[in-house]
Amino acid sequence: MTYEDIDMYTNRGMAYFELGKVDEALDDLNKALTLDDEVPEVYANRGTVYLGIGDYQKAIVDFYSAIEYKESFEALDGLYYTYLNLGTLLHQLGESNEAIVVYELALDQKEDDPALYNAMGMLYTTIGSYDIAIDYYNLALDMNQDYAYAYGNRGKVYYLTGDYDFALSDANTALSIDPYIPQVYDLKAKSHIAREELALAKKNFKRWHCFMGVVCRHVYSSWQYLHGRK
Repeated sequence: MTYEDIDMYTNRGMAYFELGKVDEALDDLNKALTLDDEVPEVYANRGTVYLGIGDYQKAIVDFYSAIEYKESFEALDGLYYTYLNLGTLLHQLGESNEAIVVYELALDQKEDDPALYNAMGMLYTTIGSYDIAIDYYNLALDMNQDYAYAYGNRGKVYYLTGDYDFALSDANTALSIDPYIPQVYDLKAKSHIAREELALAKKNFKRWHCFMGVVCRHVYSSWQYLHGRK
């Protein structure tokens, strides 16, 4: 066994995952773990694969296994991304308190990633702490003024609090940066309905259905939406 073999299987496994070849990806990552079952990067990467395909329970086990061996992470941001992905997963599973704890651990590792503040904003939106959510979205946008997802997510908070003008403003800004975010068209449509602008609402609902339909070329996965990955 050599570390070069482990790196080869790990890197090739993630390359397979990027190509959508999940079985091949898991096969390589499993082989890496048979060579050494205390390498945190392998657990973190396999957890990411499981998260991507919706096998959440296996993803949780792998992320916690990576954290168990956190002292052995070679990449400086390896532990950070493990916390970020685990927090996202816990949020998806409705474990809000646990997700907050994990996101705070991620924040201890890295304070300059707007994706983390966006993710924290989404969590606080879910639990109804709208002022805190907006603060986190503002932090994300302070770091990256072209962060379309943060504009869209902040716009959702404005919609939920009845600030429809601000909701539409953020939605339009998001789409001016990236016109391929389906959820923002949905946000625009609902905001127009609230303002009794039914023709504009219908127009945006049609765009939303286009993106969400099986024939649309631009469909973003839930993992991409949560993290703003393109």
